[in-house]
Amino acid sequence: MKIKDLTFNIFNKNLNSKIFLQLDEKKDRQPLKLTKRTKGTIALLLVTSMILSVVYASDYLKTHENNVFAT
Repeated sequence: MKIKDLTFNIFNKNLNSKIFLQLDEKKDRQPLKLTKRTKGTIALLLVTSMILSVVYASDYLKTHENNVFAT
């Protein structure tokens, strides 16, 4: 037996382990059931926070234009 085959057999000895098993039902993969309204609220909050952070960063760079790289 070649060394290559030996290592392959060692790693693939137990194919019934938890790594190779697939989940049976969709509810096991998605424990949180979110409605469209909840998903929309989360998306709106994320987009709002991204817009506010971009506005803050651009305002900061405008006010500290000369001191950004003053180290």
